Amino acid sequence: MGITARGAWESVKRHFREKDINTQKEEFSVIGIGDMAGDVFGNGMLLSETISLVAAFNHMHIFIDPNPDVAPAFAERKRMFELPRSSWTDYNAKLISEGGGILSAVRSGSRSARR
Repeated sequence: MGITARGAWESVKRHFREKDINTQKEEFSVIGIGDMAGDVFGNGMLLSETISLVAAFNHMHIFIDPNPDVAPAFAERKRMFELPRSSWTDYNAKLISEGGGILSAVRSGSRSARR
């Protein structure tokens, strides 16, 4: 069930339902593995407009947004999902809250964007 965005989402909904949290109406924080170009992660991050994505990483970048503004962040994730071959460096750094940024996950790489 967890190999598709929908299957993973059904598991998430059940988990939160057991905690009496409505994932379509209440904000909740997420830390994930992937990026918006990835089918499972990208689709999953668009299944609720109340997701507060505070961190994610893939083989190239580390995305950190300690206090995201949920509505603009959702719109930005949607834009990136629709952008062919997007990466975390395509995220509008002006939307990232203080203390966050997009860092290179490659040891010798430089930081891409930081607030």
